[in-house]
Amino acid sequence: MAVELVSKPGERSMMLLTRPGTAAPSTIEAMARLDDLGLTVSFRVRVDPGGTIRVADLAIHPTASPAEGAITSRALRGIRLDQLAREAVRQLEQPASMREDVAPGAFQVAGDPSDQAWVSPVPGRRRAPRELAEQAARIYTEAVAKGSRAPTLAVAHELGYSRSQASRIVRAARDAGLLGGRPDQDAEARPQTEKPDPGPSIFRDPAASFPGEAK
Repeated sequence: MAVELVSKPGERSMMLLTRPGTAAPSTIEAMARLDDLGLTVSFRVRVDPGGTIRVADLAIHPTASPAEGAITSRALRGIRLDQLAREAVRQLEQPASMREDVAPGAFQVAGDPSDQAWVSPVPGRRRAPRELAEQAARIYTEAVAKGSRAPTLAVAHELGYSRSQASRIVRAARDAGLLGGRPDQDAEARPQTEKPDPGPSIFRDPAASFPGEAK
């Protein structure tokens, strides 16, 4: 299969150890042009400590113009998404030099300042509630600063949780004093619909009158 793949680190990505001596960005944005299938695939890869990868977002478009191209079930079955995701990570992997003198698990990649290092979470370690709330607060605040109308959705995307899970984490961050504002700030992004006037109720004050009714 003829594949042209381009990948780059995701926004707010950090470096993680994928295996001993090798690091990769925690999120990767990639686009693959699959000429044999006539498709262009855009996707986001999340990389966990230890090298476990998962595709978080996916978009598929015909390579030809919408008037000429089509997405067929046969073409969809031909997409090897797992291979594309692994190749996207491989393109951005870098040699890592351990810096245990800085902190346990600390490392550096080419171009890092000599006095700074990355610290990769231990694979399989569950994030503490406070750590998770702090990460959510940072992502939420940055999203709001950039004009996002759905900062909770940004938290869900960055941390790899569902919208409902992200809402609970954001609520915990707010309860912990890490966020200000209204708890329903995301509601501003949702269109408000007016409820229709139900008209006069049959359960009315006997002394009152209907519109147009003489008192």
